[in-house]
Amino acid sequence: MRNLVEGNKKSFTVFGIIVLVIIVLLIVCLLIVTKVETKQYEIEEGTYIYDKDYNLVDMDTSAIMKKKWDGNYYLTMQDNKKEYQLGKTVISYKANVNKLNTYGKMFRIYTDAKIEKIEEENEIQNFKEDRLYKIEDRKYLLVANKIKNQTGSLQTQNYLIIVLDKSGNTLLLNNEINSKTINPIILETETFKFDIANEKLIYQEQEIDLKKIIGSTNEYVEREKKEQNTITGNETTLASRQEQEENTINNEQIVSGNNPNQGISDNYNNQNNSNNQNGQNQNQQNEQNQTGQTGNSGIISGGVIQGGTITGGGTSQVDDITNNGNSGNNNDDSNNSTQNQTPLSKSVSLRGATSTSSYIDISYEIRDPESKYQTIYLLVEGDKEKTISLDKNATGYRITDLTPNTDYKITLGYKEIQENNKIVDVIEDVLIVRTTKIDAKIEIQKTTGKKVYFTVKLDKNYPIDSGKIVLYVDEQKQTELEIDIEKAMQDKGFQTSMDYTYGNEIKLTIEQAMHEGQEIKINTEAKFRNY
Repeated sequence: MRNLVEGNKKSFTVFGIIVLVIIVLLIVCLLIVTKVETKQYEIEEGTYIYDKDYNLVDMDTSAIMKKKWDGNYYLTMQDNKKEYQLGKTVISYKANVNKLNTYGKMFRIYTDAKIEKIEEENEIQNFKEDRLYKIEDRKYLLVANKIKNQTGSLQTQNYLIIVLDKSGNTLLLNNEINSKTINPIILETETFKFDIANEKLIYQEQEIDLKKIIGSTNEYVEREKKEQNTITGNETTLASRQEQEENTINNEQIVSGNNPNQGISDNYNNQNNSNNQNGQNQNQQNEQNQTGQTGNSGIISGGVIQGGTITGGGTSQVDDITNNGNSGNNNDDSNNSTQNQTPLSKSVSLRGATSTSSYIDISYEIRDPESKYQTIYLLVEGDKEKTISLDKNATGYRITDLTPNTDYKITLGYKEIQENNKIVDVIEDVLIVRTTKIDAKIEIQKTTGKKVYFTVKLDKNYPIDSGKIVLYVDEQKQTELEIDIEKAMQDKGFQTSMDYTYGNEIKLTIEQAMHEGQEIKINTEAKFRNY
């Protein structure tokens, strides 16, 4: 019995100690929480501050910020008591007094690779001293009087919050910019460079690997070799296409024999041999055909020349060749004298084509010293069809009033007066040319919490009568603005801004565009995503 009582006493003693420890721990936790939550900061109206999801908080009134027991900062608005979770670190900027405040733990990286740990509240008013802070994994704060990228397309000042995703894409935030870039970017200050995707601080050709500071989950890998292979492959493809186009346009390998500077293909030789009615020697005939000499006329059917081959659909005239009167049937001196008179060479051919969204420039060459060609023309077929007479003394013609992004079949032909005064219609060259798409662009220059700044450039070759810029926020149409056509046609473009209500995705498009009284569709847009 005595042993049982003593055992109970020991059990109660242990239990009492455990309860006492728990009570002490609860008191300590309560004190810590009370201490944390009693620390609060007043955030003034008009301050630029972002929540944990990088959404800009609308600071129309002042607010109170507290750090709670979970280590996160919370912002409570004074007017409606709405609460925002800001995360474990907070960056706030007051533009009218040019003051930057940071809250929470972060690390300042010096150019000599030294690291300084920053905690709690830190105020920055000297922006002339370039600074870089690592806030957390793949998140940085850059402070400098001037900040720009290497091309100068991005320029801002004082500070910039930089957030990377695992693929190296970058979100840039401050009081002027709220945009995301999908291409690797290097930011520059007057002192150093920051290679964001690779997380490297570059100072006087020395590189500091910032991934080693608290670690990094960045999975970005440079794709230079892949890009080089892609470029090489494209160049090969373009070269091949260019060669094909030259063969299609010039047709210098297959011609009618009228041009002394051009050779005659075996196909034409075979046709000429079959049409030789005077018993001339076949080998001598082929040899003289290659020199491009001319003589009596014969007709070959199916003479449309396209892409270096002979296809059906027309007639083409070639000249038979005589060899100083060596004909099996003609021994008369007068006939030989007549046949020895070689006609002056004549030819007509396309030399090239260049297209824009509204016109195609055609270059051609015509040789007609004896005025054998009565008419030389272009036949244009597509959504519009027209026949154009060409000037024999010119070398080019512009086909206008065409539709963008449309294929046009262009045929070069001529009407020739033969010795018997008969007019023969001949098709010489055929090629397909596609007009380009409408070259219109919208470029977002920068964004703030309430405005988006952008530039509109329109196609100078395809002028529109009117059009509107339409702003969408999260796929909902919010507002629109009439385009200043005159400014948009200039090199600098139409530069302006539009107000918007904050959302996750902002998109600008060109709509209601009118060209010569008809509405056209211009497929161009610009957008950025907040996250």
